[in-house]
Amino acid sequence: MRVERGQLHELHAEPDSVLTLGSFDGLHLAHQALIRRVVERAAAEGLLASLLTFEPHPREVLTHGRLPVARLLNSAHKLELLEQLGLERVMLLRFTPELAGWDAGRFLREGLLERVGMRSLVVGHNHAFGHDRGGNRLTLGLAARELGFGLEVVDPVLVDGEPVSSTRVRRALLEGQPELAARLLGRPFRICGRVVGGEGRGRRLGIPTANLEPEEGMLQPAEGVYAVRVELADGRVRGGMMNLGARPTFDESVRRPEIHLFDLAESLYGQALRVDLLTFVRDTMRFNSGEQLATQLQEDRTRIQEWLGTHGFGG
Repeated sequence: MRVERGQLHELHAEPDSVLTLGSFDGLHLAHQALIRRVVERAAAEGLLASLLTFEPHPREVLTHGRLPVARLLNSAHKLELLEQLGLERVMLLRFTPELAGWDAGRFLREGLLERVGMRSLVVGHNHAFGHDRGGNRLTLGLAARELGFGLEVVDPVLVDGEPVSSTRVRRALLEGQPELAARLLGRPFRICGRVVGGEGRGRRLGIPTANLEPEEGMLQPAEGVYAVRVELADGRVRGGMMNLGARPTFDESVRRPEIHLFDLAESLYGQALRVDLLTFVRDTMRFNSGEQLATQLQEDRTRIQEWLGTHGFGG
Protein backbone atom coordinates (compact mmCIF):
# COMPACT_ATOMS: atom_id res chain seq x y z
CA MET A 1 0.00 0.00 0.00
CA ARG A 2 1.39 3.37 -1.03
CA VAL A 3 0.91 6.20 1.46
CA GLU A 4 1.06 9.84 0.30
CA ARG A 5 1.08 12.87 2.60
CA GLY A 6 0.78 16.53 1.75
CA GLN A 7 -1.39 19.21 0.20
CA LEU A 8 -3.32 18.65 -3.02
CA HIS A 9 -0.56 19.86 -5.32
CA GLU A 10 1.86 17.41 -3.69
CA LEU A 11 -0.23 14.30 -4.44
CA HIS A 12 0.62 12.09 -7.41
CA ALA A 13 -2.07 12.18 -10.09
CA GLU A 14 -3.37 8.66 -10.82
CA PRO A 15 -5.92 8.78 -13.64
CA ASP A 16 -7.34 5.34 -12.91
CA SER A 17 -8.51 5.47 -9.28
CA VAL A 18 -11.63 4.16 -7.60
CA LEU A 19 -11.83 6.48 -4.60
CA THR A 20 -13.55 6.92 -1.30
CA LEU A 21 -12.94 9.81 1.06
CA GLY A 22 -13.73 10.90 4.59
CA SER A 23 -12.34 11.09 8.11
CA PHE A 24 -12.95 7.39 8.89
CA ASP A 25 -12.85 7.99 12.64
CA GLY A 26 -12.69 4.56 14.25
CA LEU A 27 -12.72 2.66 10.95
CA HIS A 28 -15.85 0.81 12.07
CA LEU A 29 -17.92 -1.81 10.23
CA ALA A 30 -19.62 0.70 7.95
CA HIS A 31 -16.27 2.19 6.93
CA GLN A 32 -14.94 -1.30 6.30
CA ALA A 33 -17.89 -2.19 4.07
CA LEU A 34 -17.31 0.98 2.07
CA ILE A 35 -13.61 0.25 1.62
CA ARG A 36 -14.23 -3.38 0.65
CA ARG A 37 -16.58 -2.13 -2.06
CA VAL A 38 -13.83 0.19 -3.35
CA VAL A 39 -11.41 -2.74 -3.47
CA GLU A 40 -13.95 -4.99 -5.23
CA ARG A 41 -14.85 -2.36 -7.80
CA ALA A 42 -11.22 -1.48 -8.50
CA ALA A 43 -10.34 -5.15 -9.04
CA ALA A 44 -13.30 -5.67 -11.37
CA GLU A 45 -12.48 -2.57 -13.46
CA GLY A 46 -8.70 -2.88 -13.41
CA LEU A 47 -8.31 0.39 -11.47
CA LEU A 48 -6.45 1.52 -8.36
CA ALA A 49 -8.21 1.08 -4.98
CA SER A 50 -7.68 4.46 -3.31
CA LEU A 51 -8.73 6.33 -0.19
CA LEU A 52 -8.36 9.97 0.75
CA THR A 53 -8.54 11.14 4.33
CA PHE A 54 -7.56 14.32 6.13
CA GLU A 55 -4.70 15.23 8.42
CA PRO A 56 -5.25 16.96 10.76
CA HIS A 57 -8.93 16.29 11.31
CA PRO A 58 -11.01 19.05 9.64
CA ARG A 59 -12.71 19.88 12.96
CA GLU A 60 -9.32 20.68 14.46
CA VAL A 61 -8.63 23.26 11.75
CA LEU A 62 -12.11 24.73 11.85
CA THR A 63 -11.92 25.17 15.64
CA HIS A 64 -8.41 26.67 15.59
CA GLY A 65 -6.50 23.70 16.97
CA ARG A 66 -9.11 22.54 19.48
CA LEU A 67 -10.45 19.09 18.61
CA PRO A 68 -14.06 19.10 19.93
CA VAL A 69 -14.43 15.32 19.70
CA ALA A 70 -11.72 12.91 20.90
CA ARG A 71 -10.47 10.49 18.26
CA LEU A 72 -11.23 6.75 18.29
CA LEU A 73 -8.19 5.60 16.32
CA ASN A 74 -4.62 6.85 15.95
CA SER A 75 -2.95 7.32 12.57
CA ALA A 76 -0.54 4.37 12.83
CA HIS A 77 -3.26 1.85 13.70
CA LYS A 78 -5.54 3.29 11.01
CA LEU A 79 -2.91 2.74 8.33
CA GLU A 80 -2.37 -0.86 9.49
CA LEU A 81 -6.08 -1.57 9.21
CA LEU A 82 -6.41 0.14 5.84
CA GLU A 83 -3.66 -2.02 4.40
CA GLN A 84 -5.32 -5.16 5.75
CA LEU A 85 -8.49 -4.16 3.90
CA GLY A 86 -6.65 -4.32 0.58
CA LEU A 87 -6.25 -0.67 -0.40
CA GLU A 88 -3.44 0.13 -2.81
CA ARG A 89 -3.21 3.88 -2.27
CA VAL A 90 -3.95 6.03 0.79
CA MET A 91 -3.68 9.82 0.68
CA LEU A 92 -3.38 11.79 3.90
CA LEU A 93 -4.42 15.21 2.63
CA ARG A 94 -3.25 18.14 4.73
CA PHE A 95 -6.40 20.03 5.66
CA THR A 96 -5.87 23.79 5.71
CA PRO A 97 -8.08 26.84 6.30
CA GLU A 98 -7.82 27.58 2.57
CA LEU A 99 -9.06 24.09 1.65
CA ALA A 100 -11.89 24.47 4.16
CA GLY A 101 -13.19 27.36 2.06
CA TRP A 102 -13.43 25.36 -1.16
CA ASP A 103 -16.97 24.51 -2.20
CA ALA A 104 -17.82 20.95 -3.14
CA GLY A 105 -17.76 21.63 -6.87
CA ARG A 106 -14.24 23.04 -6.84
CA PHE A 107 -12.93 20.25 -4.61
CA LEU A 108 -14.53 17.69 -6.88
CA ARG A 109 -13.12 19.14 -10.12
CA GLU A 110 -9.71 20.50 -9.09
CA GLY A 111 -9.03 18.08 -6.28
CA LEU A 112 -10.57 14.69 -6.92
CA LEU A 113 -10.76 14.62 -10.71
CA GLU A 114 -7.72 16.65 -11.78
CA ARG A 115 -5.28 16.14 -8.91
CA VAL A 116 -6.18 12.74 -7.45
CA GLY A 117 -7.23 11.18 -10.76
CA MET A 118 -10.58 9.78 -9.65
CA ARG A 119 -12.41 7.64 -12.18
CA SER A 120 -15.14 6.41 -9.82
CA LEU A 121 -16.30 7.54 -6.37
CA VAL A 122 -17.76 5.29 -3.67
CA VAL A 123 -19.42 6.98 -0.68
CA GLY A 124 -21.68 6.16 2.24
CA HIS A 125 -25.37 6.97 2.20
CA ASN A 126 -24.98 10.07 4.39
CA HIS A 127 -21.59 11.29 3.18
CA ALA A 128 -20.99 14.97 2.45
CA PHE A 129 -17.90 17.10 1.80
CA GLY A 130 -16.87 20.61 0.83
CA HIS A 131 -17.80 23.98 2.32
CA ASP A 132 -21.13 23.71 4.16
CA ARG A 133 -21.14 20.00 3.22
CA GLY A 134 -22.36 20.84 -0.28
CA GLY A 135 -21.11 17.59 -1.81
CA ASN A 136 -23.94 15.27 -0.79
CA ARG A 137 -25.76 12.32 -2.30
CA LEU A 138 -28.01 14.51 -4.47
CA THR A 139 -25.37 16.94 -5.78
CA LEU A 140 -22.87 14.13 -6.38
CA GLY A 141 -25.39 12.29 -8.55
CA LEU A 142 -25.84 15.40 -10.69
CA ALA A 143 -22.08 16.01 -10.88
CA ALA A 144 -21.37 12.39 -11.88
CA ARG A 145 -23.62 12.71 -14.91
CA GLU A 146 -22.24 16.13 -15.84
CA LEU A 147 -18.53 15.35 -15.37
CA GLY A 148 -18.56 11.70 -16.38
CA PHE A 149 -17.29 9.84 -13.33
CA GLY A 150 -18.77 6.73 -11.78
CA LEU A 151 -20.67 7.01 -8.51
CA GLU A 152 -21.83 4.34 -6.09
CA VAL A 153 -23.63 5.00 -2.81
CA VAL A 154 -23.24 2.19 -0.27
CA ASP A 155 -26.12 1.29 2.05
CA PRO A 156 -25.71 1.66 5.82
CA VAL A 157 -24.48 -1.25 7.92
CA LEU A 158 -26.90 -2.11 10.73
CA VAL A 159 -26.14 -3.53 14.18
CA ASP A 160 -29.16 -4.15 16.41
CA GLY A 161 -31.31 -2.46 13.78
CA GLU A 162 -29.43 0.86 13.86
CA PRO A 163 -26.77 2.22 11.49
CA VAL A 164 -23.19 1.83 12.62
CA SER A 165 -21.49 5.19 13.19
CA SER A 166 -18.57 6.74 15.03
CA THR A 167 -21.10 8.46 17.28
CA ARG A 168 -22.52 5.08 18.37
CA VAL A 169 -19.03 3.72 19.04
CA ARG A 170 -18.15 6.76 21.11
CA ARG A 171 -21.40 6.57 23.08
CA ALA A 172 -20.88 2.88 23.86
CA LEU A 173 -17.40 3.52 25.22
CA LEU A 174 -18.45 6.51 27.32
CA GLU A 175 -21.26 4.40 28.78
CA GLY A 176 -18.93 1.55 29.77
CA GLN A 177 -20.00 -0.87 27.02
CA PRO A 178 -16.74 -2.01 25.34
CA GLU A 179 -18.35 -5.19 24.01
CA LEU A 180 -20.94 -3.17 22.07
CA ALA A 181 -18.16 -0.91 20.82
CA ALA A 182 -16.27 -4.00 19.63
CA ARG A 183 -19.31 -5.23 17.72
CA LEU A 184 -19.57 -1.86 15.98
CA LEU A 185 -15.85 -1.66 15.26
CA GLY A 186 -15.36 -5.29 14.30
CA ARG A 187 -12.52 -5.47 16.86
CA PRO A 188 -11.94 -4.34 20.47
CA PHE A 189 -11.36 -0.64 21.12
CA ARG A 190 -7.67 0.02 21.62
CA ILE A 191 -5.81 2.42 23.91
CA CYS A 192 -2.19 3.10 22.95
CA GLY A 193 0.40 4.74 25.14
CA ARG A 194 3.73 4.53 26.90
CA VAL A 195 4.38 3.26 30.43
CA VAL A 196 5.44 6.01 32.82
CA GLY A 197 6.52 6.02 36.46
CA GLY A 198 3.93 5.69 39.23
CA GLU A 199 3.70 5.64 43.01
CA GLY A 200 4.32 1.90 43.33
CA ARG A 201 1.15 1.36 45.37
CA GLY A 202 -0.02 -1.53 43.22
CA ARG A 203 3.17 -3.48 43.86
CA ARG A 204 2.88 -2.89 47.62
CA LEU A 205 -0.72 -4.17 47.45
CA GLY A 206 0.39 -7.32 45.61
CA ILE A 207 -1.00 -6.19 42.24
CA PRO A 208 1.85 -4.42 40.38
CA THR A 209 0.60 -2.07 37.68
CA ALA A 210 1.96 -0.27 34.66
CA ASN A 211 0.85 3.36 34.49
CA LEU A 212 0.00 4.25 30.92
CA GLU A 213 0.29 7.74 29.43
CA PRO A 214 -2.31 7.63 26.62
CA GLU A 215 -1.82 9.43 23.34
CA GLU A 216 -3.11 12.98 23.36
CA GLY A 217 -6.45 13.62 21.72
CA MET A 218 -7.70 10.04 21.99
CA LEU A 219 -11.02 9.12 23.57
CA GLN A 220 -10.88 7.77 27.11
CA PRO A 221 -13.76 5.40 27.94
CA ALA A 222 -15.89 5.44 31.06
CA GLU A 223 -14.08 5.13 34.37
CA GLY A 224 -13.94 1.67 35.87
CA VAL A 225 -12.17 -1.67 35.93
CA TYR A 226 -11.86 -3.60 32.67
CA ALA A 227 -10.62 -6.94 31.41
CA VAL A 228 -7.99 -6.21 28.77
CA ARG A 229 -5.69 -7.87 26.29
CA VAL A 230 -2.30 -6.16 25.99
CA GLU A 231 0.27 -6.32 23.22
CA LEU A 232 3.79 -5.52 24.40
CA ALA A 233 6.43 -3.74 22.33
CA ASP A 234 8.04 -7.07 21.37
CA GLY A 235 4.76 -8.52 20.12
CA ARG A 236 3.92 -10.69 23.14
CA VAL A 237 0.26 -10.65 24.19
CA ARG A 238 -0.96 -10.96 27.77
CA GLY A 239 -4.31 -10.85 29.50
CA GLY A 240 -4.78 -8.39 32.32
CA MET A 241 -6.99 -5.92 34.10
CA MET A 242 -7.07 -2.17 33.86
CA ASN A 243 -8.31 0.53 36.19
CA LEU A 244 -9.22 3.72 34.37
CA GLY A 245 -9.97 6.79 36.40
CA ALA A 246 -9.05 8.56 39.60
CA ARG A 247 -7.92 6.74 42.75
CA PRO A 248 -10.51 7.85 45.32
CA THR A 249 -9.07 5.63 48.07
CA PHE A 250 -5.90 7.76 47.98
CA ASP A 251 -7.68 11.07 47.23
CA GLU A 252 -6.04 11.35 43.83
CA SER A 253 -7.88 12.87 40.87
CA VAL A 254 -5.40 12.13 38.04
CA ARG A 255 -7.19 10.02 35.42
CA ARG A 256 -4.68 7.55 33.99
CA PRO A 257 -4.97 3.88 32.97
CA GLU A 258 -3.28 1.46 35.38
CA ILE A 259 -2.72 -2.01 33.95
CA HIS A 260 -1.92 -5.23 35.77
CA LEU A 261 -0.73 -8.03 33.50
CA PHE A 262 -1.14 -11.64 34.55
CA ASP A 263 1.93 -13.90 34.62
CA LEU A 264 4.36 -11.07 33.86
CA ALA A 265 6.75 -9.80 36.53
CA GLU A 266 9.18 -7.70 34.48
CA SER A 267 9.26 -3.91 34.44
CA LEU A 268 7.50 -2.29 31.49
CA TYR A 269 8.71 1.23 32.18
CA GLY A 270 9.16 3.21 28.97
CA GLN A 271 7.52 0.58 26.75
CA ALA A 272 4.75 1.34 24.27
CA LEU A 273 1.66 -0.81 24.90
CA ARG A 274 -1.48 -1.54 22.90
CA VAL A 275 -4.39 -2.20 25.24
CA ASP A 276 -7.61 -3.76 23.90
CA LEU A 277 -10.71 -3.31 26.05
CA LEU A 278 -12.69 -6.54 26.34
CA THR A 279 -15.34 -6.15 29.03
CA PHE A 280 -16.36 -3.76 31.83
CA VAL A 281 -16.05 -5.32 35.29
CA ARG A 282 -17.07 -2.67 37.83
CA ASP A 283 -17.14 1.04 38.62
CA THR A 284 -14.32 2.73 40.51
CA MET A 285 -14.89 2.65 44.27
CA ARG A 286 -13.59 4.29 47.43
CA PHE A 287 -12.27 1.89 50.09
CA ASN A 288 -11.64 2.64 53.76
CA SER A 289 -8.14 1.19 53.67
CA GLY A 290 -5.43 -0.17 51.41
CA GLU A 291 -6.18 -3.63 52.75
CA GLN A 292 -9.80 -3.47 51.59
CA LEU A 293 -8.63 -2.30 48.19
CA ALA A 294 -6.09 -5.14 47.98
CA THR A 295 -8.82 -7.68 48.75
CA GLN A 296 -11.06 -6.23 46.03
CA LEU A 297 -8.21 -6.22 43.51
CA GLN A 298 -7.52 -9.90 44.14
CA GLU A 299 -11.22 -10.62 43.61
CA ASP A 300 -11.12 -8.59 40.38
CA ARG A 301 -8.08 -10.53 39.23
CA THR A 302 -9.74 -13.90 39.83
CA ARG A 303 -12.96 -12.83 38.15
CA ILE A 304 -11.18 -11.42 35.10
CA GLN A 305 -8.92 -14.46 34.69
CA GLU A 306 -12.02 -16.67 34.69
CA TRP A 307 -13.72 -14.39 32.14
CA LEU A 308 -10.69 -14.38 29.86
CA GLY A 309 -10.46 -18.16 29.99
CA THR A 310 -14.16 -18.62 29.31
CA HIS A 311 -14.05 -16.27 26.31
CA GLY A 312 -10.94 -17.75 24.76
CA PHE A 313 -8.48 -14.99 25.59
CA GLY A 314 -6.38 -16.91 28.09
CA GLY A 315 -5.17 -14.98 31.11
